[in-house]
Amino acid sequence: MSSQDEYAPLLPSTQSTPPAMKTRKPLYIGFSVIITVLLCAITAKTTTLLRKPATDPAESFWHNVTEFGPYCDGATKGWSGWIGLDVEGAGVKRSFFILNLAEEDHEHASLILTIGGGPGTSGHTRYWTGDGPCLITEHGLEPNQHRWTENFNYLAIDHPVGVGFSYGNMVNSSADAAKEMYDFLQKFYVLFPQLKDNQLVLNGGSYGGMYIPHMANIIIAQNSLLAAEQAPKGNVHIPLESIMISNPWSDPLSHAGGLIEMLCQQTHPPVWNSSQCLSAYQALPSIIQAVRLALDIPTLHNRVKALNVTWDVELMDLHGVKRENYHERCDGSTAECYPYFIHMQDFLRNISKDLGVPEFLKYNTTSDTILELFVENGDFMQQSTRFFPTILSNGIRILHRVGMLDMNCPWTTVLNSASSLHPLRLLLTPIVQQSEFTRQPDVPWPGEESEATIRVVGAGAGDFTYVQLLNAGHMVGHDAPRIEKKLAEHWVYNRVFR
Repeated sequence: MSSQDEYAPLLPSTQSTPPAMKTRKPLYIGFSVIITVLLCAITAKTTTLLRKPATDPAESFWHNVTEFGPYCDGATKGWSGWIGLDVEGAGVKRSFFILNLAEEDHEHASLILTIGGGPGTSGHTRYWTGDGPCLITEHGLEPNQHRWTENFNYLAIDHPVGVGFSYGNMVNSSADAAKEMYDFLQKFYVLFPQLKDNQLVLNGGSYGGMYIPHMANIIIAQNSLLAAEQAPKGNVHIPLESIMISNPWSDPLSHAGGLIEMLCQQTHPPVWNSSQCLSAYQALPSIIQAVRLALDIPTLHNRVKALNVTWDVELMDLHGVKRENYHERCDGSTAECYPYFIHMQDFLRNISKDLGVPEFLKYNTTSDTILELFVENGDFMQQSTRFFPTILSNGIRILHRVGMLDMNCPWTTVLNSASSLHPLRLLLTPIVQQSEFTRQPDVPWPGEESEATIRVVGAGAGDFTYVQLLNAGHMVGHDAPRIEKKLAEHWVYNRVFR
């Protein structure tokens, strides 16, 4: 493929003009696009991994990967760039990532794979505002004292293609996005075989609550085919150990009632006024009916109709209260509500001309195109919790942690999703009994009583665990970075919360 063809702007070629739809901000406001190439601009030595021996498996697919050295105190060696995907002949797809090795024992450290929400938000938002080795501030780069890379290998991905620096033919469903991720991982392990046996942990939040169970499900299915010698030649086993989800959108049925409960009963004073609450509760039976129909008969018409009915209520005025943290007030603009995002955007734009990025890859906080595609397809109207029995039955642990101040995907919707009795959820899994989880109390985390409560089923950190972060909103990594890191360490090392 010529360089001109390689960097031609690629948009969905088969998509018709979208119907008029209600819109809302992506579920996890963040930036699309991130950098890493930035890392190249800040380091003295870079090594482009493009030319390999003809017998090297990496020659079988397109990739453009650059090695970089530390770019702030505490940072480690890493890589950034694109991997070309080939998903059922879907055309050109280039998935962008950044990888940092763990400071301690990276040969054996778990690999944390982080994505964003949205749909349409970059996974690198967590990397640069919460988990990564350096934080972007109004003053530039600063070391992150709560960096996850101290103990873990960390891989952040602009997922799916069309988000951030990932470009090419786009998808409109979580199921197809999961296929992209599986193909990415197979090729990632070709480029980084030293990590193929390290335990893998999937990490994300908000709409990541839809993405990640889909990803886990396809990994389990393909691992089974591999064990039965029915997988494509060259595929490797993916060592998925657990998943970590924060304030997820995972069940629209639980979301409908839980959101109204949060804004009318769990905030003090209530965010919605009495007229709004009355209107919302009056609309609730119609919302539940529409969502149930979309789940039972998932036609495109039913899914889109249910989403519109849900958002009729959800998008009511918040009276200046920040949706992602009800202890804060703002006018709804990115500049006032998320100034750290603006700092990040300005920093990256200032160096973008030096990064060698194709001109059509513009830096934006989110991908409106991806959001619209998923909305038009009604992807929101499904229950990713339906995958939980399969995930748990295969020995893969599940962690939910929720910022209690969030009104975007509030704790009331998450707990209902994890607890309510539904035949597709946890009723009869061999690892976790539904009744066992619902019987467990939320108890203060010893030593962190003012920060978190925990509900654990299973040994160690649990097979199915629910953690409430008392002083965080939707952006748990940004709002409570210390406790988030501690929680990640307990979870990945499977240590009892004490």
